Amino acid sequence: MDLSIWMDWYYRISKSLGYSKEKDQRATDLLSNMIKDRSLSYEELKALIFNKDALIFGAGPSLERDLLNLKSLLNRCVTIVA
Repeated sequence: MDLSIWMDWYYRISKSLGYSKEKDQRATDLLSNMIKDRSLSYEELKALIFNKDALIFGAGPSLERDLLNLKSLLNRCVTIVA
C-alpha cells in the first residue's frame, strides 16, 4: 500500500468525522500497548483468513440489527471487528 495515498484518505475521513488527529494517535498508542504480546503476526493472520468468507463489523448505528440478521453466518465465517 502506498502510505501517501492511505494518509490522504485518513485525513479526509478524520476531517469529515471531526476527529482529532492527536487523540486518534493517543488511542492508537493505547490500543497498541493493550494488545502487546497478544497480537498476531502477518503469517498467523493470513492462515486464519486466507480464502475464507469473512464478516467485517464496525461500530455503526446498525450493528445490533446487522448482527441479528447475520446470525446464521457467524459460525460459518471468520468474524473481524474493526
